[in-house]
Amino acid sequence: MVVGVAVLVVLILIIWGIVAGVRALGGHKDSADGAGAAAPSPTAAADTTASGSASPDASSTEASTSPAGVNPDGTCPQGAVSVKASTDKKTYAVGQKPVLILTLRNTLSEACTADVGTKAQVFTVTSGSDRIFSTSDCQKDAASTELKLEPGQDETARFTWDRTRSLPQCAAIATKPRAGTYTLKVKLGKTESAPVQFVLQ
Repeated sequence: MVVGVAVLVVLILIIWGIVAGVRALGGHKDSADGAGAAAPSPTAAADTTASGSASPDASSTEASTSPAGVNPDGTCPQGAVSVKASTDKKTYAVGQKPVLILTLRNTLSEACTADVGTKAQVFTVTSGSDRIFSTSDCQKDAASTELKLEPGQDETARFTWDRTRSLPQCAAIATKPRAGTYTLKVKLGKTESAPVQFVLQ
């Protein structure tokens, strides 16, 4: 009887051990599967965000760099007309009056209309940081003139400067420009040229 009881106890222990081992293995497998599905890769998420935000920025920057074309009303869009400053000579002898020149060009591939009148034109002469003269100071009867500009065609406007100084609102000023190097900039509407230099003797 004692031997029978002992054998029975051994069998019970063996069966319990097998069941516990199976449960333990099953629990470990479930835990591994759960961990694999719980969190997506942070790197993958970051890559998706970066690629998703890059395209709109690139296309918007590209669209803003150049005029799209002629406006629906036939006028030239802002930035379509280039402006260049020049003078008829590099050096002017005493008593010679400089001729200041504004040259404009339609940079589009089709014709468009722009205001090229005296109201839109500004000629400004400086010497270092000193503002010497501007046509906007004492201009009278300034007018708007609409002109159709063909693609790549140059149009020029000339202003003969009498070598006097001017102030805003045409305020009085007695001093006159001395001999030296001067800088000219021209402007048409909101478009301004690069500076050019000339010499007064």
